[in-house]
Amino acid sequence: MSYSEEQQRSYAEMQWKMEEAKKIRDSLKGRKCPVHNKKAYASEVWEEDYAVNIYISRYCCREYALEIQKLFLEKGYFDKVVIENPS
Repeated sequence: MSYSEEQQRSYAEMQWKMEEAKKIRDSLKGRKCPVHNKKAYASEVWEEDYAVNIYISRYCCREYALEIQKLFLEKGYFDKVVIENPS
């Protein structure tokens, strides 16, 4: 089965977005909340329609999660950047 040129382009773009998300996530490894001195975790998820969504979880405070969200949104590459509810 061969894929259409559009599917191949969408897949290549999705792979590029995943790599960009990993670069941003790697840059967060040494970053901690200035108030609570804790980290937030971000993960990238590839959806069925080649969309790349970012999920921010396990954060100490909403303000820090919003700061992390802003880093991803500034790039403008990702389809959604979601702050998950703390458990």
